[in-house]
Order: sequence, then structure tokens, then C-alpha cells
Amino acid sequence: MIQVDSREPPSIFKKFEKEGVEFERKTLLVGDIVDSEKSVAIERKTIGDFSMSVKDRRIWKQAENMKSNFDNPYIIISGGIKDLYWKTRGLNDKPNVNYILGAIASLTSKYKIPILMVDNDSQLVKLSIYIIEKTGQVPSRKPILKDPKTINDVMLNIVASIPLVGLEKAKLILETYPTVKEICNADLDGLKSIAGVGDIVAKNIKKYL
Repeated sequence: MIQVDSREPPSIFKKFEKEGVEFERKTLLVGDIVDSEKSVAIERKTIGDFSMSVKDRRIWKQAENMKSNFDNPYIIISGGIKDLYWKTRGLNDKPNVNYILGAIASLTSKYKIPILMVDNDSQLVKLSIYIIEKTGQVPSRKPILKDPKTINDVMLNIVASIPLVGLEKAKLILETYPTVKEICNADLDGLKSIAGVGDIVAKNIKKYL
């Protein structure tokens, strides 16, 4: 089911209701519109909010959190660059557009997060729904290695089959905690210290092991 952050403006909820899709209002740790079963996280930004999040560097933390917790992160910006401005000391302060374009380039190249731009929030809601609908389900907990030959292969299968973990993260987890027992005994902070493991993934590990 689609979850929409409860702190979003009421107009966003009305647009989802107008589209006739089932959704849940929830305070989200990561993203503004998510479908955990499909591992999709969408960060909703107005063009003004995006410019401010670049200026205060908040966007980089948000990008890292999405990449650590979801396989399919997106940033959707409502509004055009021509409308861009920062409000500083009560005055409209035009930002350096090249700086904003550089940030978009970094997010797409370094973090591999698609940046999509729409004219308004109605289009943003429609696009979010389309993205989620067209994204496949996260595979169920089936063996990753079809023919495990060693105990290490078996452990890799167990860890990799946890929702939102997968093979690459499982290898990194087992480098830090070489046995399933050690992973079970690890605390959330220890798990989150591993590259690619965010809060949601760490909680999944504790939940399913």
C-alpha cells in the first residue's frame, strides 16, 4: 500500500483521494511517498524547497537515507527552474541556477537517483502513482543462491533474503558480522554503521532474523 507522510499539506491527500487510490497517512522516517513492498521512496519537493535543501545541504542527507533504505528512490520536483528563488531576510534572493543544476547532476550521477520535474502537485501525485504501479514487487524470501555449497553460502542466502537487503548488502553485513548469531545480537546502530544499511533495512534485519 502507498504511504504518504502525514506532514504533507492537506492538498496532497486530496489529490490522492481524487485519483481513487488506496493510501495510508503515516509519519515516515524516509521519503514523502513510499511503497515499502515495492521498495519505492519518493521525495516530494517544490522548486523552492529543493533550492533551500540544496543551500542548507539537507538534500544530500535525504538522498543517502533513500539509497540506504530503498532500491527505487526518486526525487520529484513540482515547479520550474524559471520560478526559482530563495527568500532571505524577507527579500527575494535569486540563486545561482548553475549551482542548482550542478546539484541535480550530482544527485543523478553520484547517487543514481532520478530527478523528475513536473508543473504542479497534481502531476506529481499522478506520476508517483504511475511509478509505484509500474515498479515490480520486491521478490519474496526465495534463495538468492540456488545451489549453496558451503555454510557461508547458506548464511548469505539467509541474510540476502531479508526484505530490502539483497546479495550485495548481505555480503557487507557478513563482513562485519560473520555469523547469523552475531547479526541477531547486533544492535541497530551497529547494523546502520554498515554501508548501505539505513534505519528501515536495519529494522528489517532485526524483524526477520
